[in-house]
Amino acid sequence: MVTARFLIVDDDDIDAKAISRAIQERGLPLEVRRAVDGEEALHMLRGTGGHERIQGPVVVTLDLNMPRMNGLECLHALREDPALHETVVFIVTTSDTPTDREEAYSMNPAGYIVKGTAPGTYEAVADLLAKYTQVVALPERK
Repeated sequence: MVTARFLIVDDDDIDAKAISRAIQERGLPLEVRRAVDGEEALHMLRGTGGHERIQGPVVVTLDLNMPRMNGLECLHALREDPALHETVVFIVTTSDTPTDREEAYSMNPAGYIVKGTAPGTYEAVADLLAKYTQVVALPERK
């Protein structure tokens, strides 16, 4: 099985570090990188804007509330890009509004997770990603 790369897209340092730490504590065979907004994430996934392109299958956690390019705008750009439209994206956000969930799900994320709804949210996200990457055959990036 091919090792997945993991991209955390979140402008909040504490949340990004908590997710990253939870992943590392589980010993997941994932390379973890971070983008602070949707624009930087797209550059990292495309290999533009001075960023080296992330190789191999990528699993993305995407916050919605970010500056420059928010998560919904980023998800829309991913789905419109023929080279990135199959990218596996989990929304991990503080937004629990029905309109955000509906708009996100209209673009087929793998899931929508609300941060901080219960203690251990980041650990649960890491557990989910561990199982997901062990069981699911991820699409190869061209």
